[in-house]
Amino acid sequence: VYNGSDIIEIVVQAPTANWDDDIANSIISAVKINKRAENVELPKEVAKEKKSKLVKPESFPEEYFNSIEDVFSSEQLLSDSGIDNTIALLKEVQSMETANMEGLDEVKKTAMLDSLATNYGFKSFDAAVNENLVPALLNASILTMTTGKESTKVGNYDFIKDFINQNKVSLADLKYTYDNWDKVKELELYTTINGN
Repeated sequence: VYNGSDIIEIVVQAPTANWDDDIANSIISAVKINKRAENVELPKEVAKEKKSKLVKPESFPEEYFNSIEDVFSSEQLLSDSGIDNTIALLKEVQSMETANMEGLDEVKKTAMLDSLATNYGFKSFDAAVNENLVPALLNASILTMTTGKESTKVGNYDFIKDFINQNKVSLADLKYTYDNWDKVKELELYTTINGN
């Protein structure tokens, strides 16, 4: 790597199959040595803007869902307040310095997260995740599976039908997810906060 004044050699061991330009670029961007005479400290972590991988289907697959309407749950789980409060909670958890969480054992970490969750109207942090984040992402996956060419194959049709039935998904929640896709994409960005 040439940074304008120095040539820096970096040796990285990685399987060829896992090596790509993104990895190389992230290593290069992490190496920042401006003045060699001074004490140089490399950044601990290079913040990379995370982007959602969810792609909204062009239209809501109403006809598809009408053909399997007998498998849907009648209970709607998702709501604006639940999703909005989950997003706010996850933003706060993300903004907390990792130092606040690093020295804590699992019991104290869980207690801290649960305390934060109660500020947003949830019984616990797990409740916020299990009642909002998980169903929203599950619904987004179902919507994605039901709109591609593969969804019309007999085996996939049966799989999707069983998947909806086993996970007790409601048609109302699928419609809510489709109509609020941007919120679901925002939720997806928080799927790896502090290892949770």
